[in-house]
Parts: sequence; structure tokens; C-alpha cells
Amino acid sequence: MSLRNLARLLLHRLAGARFRAGRNVVLGAGVRLARGTLIDARGTGVSIGDGVVSGTGVTVLAVNEIARSTSTGSATQTDAMTIGSRAWLGAHCLITAGAQVGAGAVVAAEALVIDDVPDRAIVSGTPARVVGRRGADDALEFFPTSVEARDTTRGRLRKPATP
Repeated sequence: MSLRNLARLLLHRLAGARFRAGRNVVLGAGVRLARGTLIDARGTGVSIGDGVVSGTGVTVLAVNEIARSTSTGSATQTDAMTIGSRAWLGAHCLITAGAQVGAGAVVAAEALVIDDVPDRAIVSGTPARVVGRRGADDALEFFPTSVEARDTTRGRLRKPATP
């Protein structure tokens, strides 16, 4: 685990996010995880892309706790999970083992994601179904991820200088 990723995990933990098997979690630049978010990466890991924003109480499970091997008693492992860059995760949504969330996707509040979510899709419901799509003109740069884009003296966002 890189030092930068470790620092991001610690900052999010201080802000109220929780991690299980945090060494299996990779956070991109500009990720914003709200208080009460739980990332359980005991399976093969969770990769969260740049600029992902979560609401309060989001749960991401990389391992299926219900299906256990009768011979070993260990939890069933799944493929590594990926949440694409600039995805928005609504409050109290649940993303289960094996589901992938595409870049720019929007997961509505309290949605249950059990299948893959395509890029730029808007999903809602239990289980989550595609209810719309973000257009190509929809801004995915709502939260700048570069340090230069944040005016740290006033706490406001500003446009980065163009060469």
C-alpha cells in the first residue's frame, strides 16, 4: 500500500468512514466518503476511482457474508470491486460483492446494487435498475480533484489556471 493511499484512508477514517481490511482498499484522488460509510474489502479488494462522492451511510461489501463454505467456514471470495471515477453514491445505498459501478454513474439513495452499473447510468430501487442516463454534456468535473483547483486560503473552489 502506498503512503499516499494510507494517508487518504486515515483522513477518511478520522472523518467518520469505516474500513474493514483497509489494506485492500485503493482510493483515488479527490474521493469524498461521508460519515458512516463502510467499505468492507475482506474479499479481493475495492478500488475507488478519482472524484467519487458518497452520501452518508453508504455500504460497499466486497465479500458475501451469507454464502459460506461448509467445509472451511470462510466467506466466499469474489472478483475485485471497482467504483469508477466521478461516480455518485447516494445516502444509505448498498453495493454488494461482485457489482461494478461505472465511471460517472449515479446510484440513488437506498438503492441495492447487485449487478454491474454501466458508465454514466442512473440507477435506483431494490434491486437497482437503470432509470436514466447522464448525457455527454453533463459535467463530471463537479468536484475538482487537483490540489491546484482548491483555494485553501478561503476554502472556496476556483478555476485552475490555464497555460
